[in-house]
Amino acid sequence: MPNRVDCRMAAPTSILVKVDAKVVLADNAGKERRMFIAMNRFKVRHGAEQDFEEVWLNREVHLYKVPGFVEFHMLRGPDREEFRLYSSHTVWDSEAAFQDWTRSEAFRAAHGKAGTSKPLYVGPPEFEGFEVIQTVPRNPDA
Repeated sequence: MPNRVDCRMAAPTSILVKVDAKVVLADNAGKERRMFIAMNRFKVRHGAEQDFEEVWLNREVHLYKVPGFVEFHMLRGPDREEFRLYSSHTVWDSEAAFQDWTRSEAFRAAHGKAGTSKPLYVGPPEFEGFEVIQTVPRNPDA
């Protein structure tokens, strides 16, 4: 096992560890864990962009209470011929934490009203899940 240096607490149950200029997330026992990024792409109909953004910006948010949640971003992407692309980007401590959330009451509550508003999309949202293989922090020497 490589030498471990520059350990910093990232959350109560995890430690950021710099190993040979690579930053990994490890649990308190030193076992490496890989963060997981869950993304959904939304193809929003032209003219529905404001309604779509209002749904997201005015919703009740409880993700910060979910074990393993790190951060969330809603991204406004390029304007295409038939739609404006948006993407949700949620970072989790691990894929297991994400999977646990998808089976939780919090997930059902967060998605309970999905599809009840006027048609905003060109097709259904497209899910993509990614295991993080490298993280480069803003300032690795801090």
